[in-house]
Amino acid sequence: MQISKLYNLLVVAESQSISTAAQKLFISQSSLSSMIKSVEEELGVTIFRRTAKGVLPTEEGALLLRFARDVTNKYDELIQQLAVRHPHAMEAALVTYACASDFMSMELTRSLRQAYPNAALTVYERPESQIMRSVMDGLANIGIGFVPADSLNGYRTIAEKNGLEMEPLYIDRVCLLVGGDSPYAQRSSVHVQELEKETLAVSHCCMENVRRSTAGRTISSVMCFGNLGLVKKAVAQNGLIACLPGLALRNDPLLQSGAICKIPLEGIRSRHCNCCFYPKGMELSRLERSVLETIRGFFSRLPPP
Repeated sequence: MQISKLYNLLVVAESQSISTAAQKLFISQSSLSSMIKSVEEELGVTIFRRTAKGVLPTEEGALLLRFARDVTNKYDELIQQLAVRHPHAMEAALVTYACASDFMSMELTRSLRQAYPNAALTVYERPESQIMRSVMDGLANIGIGFVPADSLNGYRTIAEKNGLEMEPLYIDRVCLLVGGDSPYAQRSSVHVQELEKETLAVSHCCMENVRRSTAGRTISSVMCFGNLGLVKKAVAQNGLIACLPGLALRNDPLLQSGAICKIPLEGIRSRHCNCCFYPKGMELSRLERSVLETIRGFFSRLPPP
C-alpha cells in the first residue's frame, strides 16, 4: 500500500467529509472515493460509515487510522532526517505569471520554510497565455494563471480536455498606473483610447500578452523592462504609463507615497481571475499540496478588488 493513501485516509477522518478532504488533497471526490474503496478491498474491512454527523470511522477503521498515524509520523521523521543529509530531497515547481510571482514569493517562502526548512521550490515565470500549456507540458505540476473573468467557462473546458483541474481563486481588475504628477492622476477613470500617444511600460514576461491586448493595439509606443519593479519606477520617474493588476500594487511603497497612482481603466477587459491549474487525478506530493494550500490561503485572505 502506498503511504500516500494513509495520509489521505487521515485527512478524510479529520475532515469527516470526503468532499472536503478531496478539496484539501486537490483531487476529485470520485478519485478519493475510489482510493478508499481500493484500500477497503485490499484489507477486507469497511473503514468509514456515513452518519448524520458526517463520515466517521468504523471500529476497524479507527484501528487502521491509529496505525496510519503512527506510520505517517515515522515517515515524516524519516523525511526530516534525510532532509538534513540531503538538503534538496524535497522539491516542487510552480509556474506563474510575473505579477503573481512578485506578490506570492514572500508568502510561499515564509510558509514553506516553516513547514519544510530544507525543501526547494523552483518558480518559473511565463506569460499568462502560457501557464496552462506549461503545466500540461510538465514544467510544473502547479500553475497560477490570470484569465479574463468572462472567459472562465471556456478556459475550464480547455483545462478539462487536457486533464487539468482549474480552480478560480480571486477576481482582480487591471488598472492604469501613472506618475503622481501625471495629468491623469486626478481622474476618476481613463478610457484606453485616450492613451494612444503615451508610452506603455511592460515587463519582459508580459510583452507577448500586451501585443495582443486592447491596450497594446491602441498604444503604439512600448518599452520593455526586466521586472515589475523597474516598470513602476519608469512610471514614477520617466512619465510612462502601465496597465497592471491591482495585486501588483499591493502594499506598494511608490503607490503609498503618491509617486504613482492607479486609476480605473475603461475600454478593456479589466476583470480577470487568478486561477490555479494542476493535473486532474494526479497524486501530488506533500510539498506540492502545501504549496497549493499556501496559495489558496493567500488569495482567500485578500479583500475585494
